[in-house]
Amino acid sequence: GQRRLRHGSCREPRKNKERIVQLMLVPLIQSTLRNAWLQSYGGDDSEESHAEGIALASAIVPYINPCENSGPEDAKIIYDNMISTERNAPPRFDQVKSALERNYQCLNITCAEVGGLWDSATGSYKEGAGRCSDQFALEEDNTKFTILIAVFGVLLAGSIVLIAYIFSERRVLSSATAKSRDQDRDFNPHVPEIA
Repeated sequence: GQRRLRHGSCREPRKNKERIVQLMLVPLIQSTLRNAWLQSYGGDDSEESHAEGIALASAIVPYINPCENSGPEDAKIIYDNMISTERNAPPRFDQVKSALERNYQCLNITCAEVGGLWDSATGSYKEGAGRCSDQFALEEDNTKFTILIAVFGVLLAGSIVLIAYIFSERRVLSSATAKSRDQDRDFNPHVPEIA
């Protein structure tokens, strides 16, 4: 970043900074999910846990709210479940998780980066807290795969055409050479003997 700034390139360091900010959201989301799960399924109804959930959700909601499509609605779901002082019950983990996941693409992060809530005792994800699937990442991978197949197909077709051309040229050259030899054999100039 600094090297590029010294050389007058401001665009690249800005992209790096934006990506760093996006990746900084990952542990914030992970912590919000963990807190919501502990309050929902883990039976942690302490004031400390509730205060932590408020702090975490208060930090993430401003990033969710401006997202297109369901951003404002999802921000409200997170707010109502994690921040609202009017709630009498623990947050609904499934609602919080879904509200966050719907906005990963907007936040430019993936399900793989966020992961899930792992239970090392059972060697599996905690109930309902598994890693989601990256639909937009899968679509991007499928697009890359389609482009790769198309490029391969064009190269293969080009190779076949080139090979066919080379063989046809060889045949033309071989037949021209054979004709020339035949003509050379047929041509027997009679040179008169000089006495």
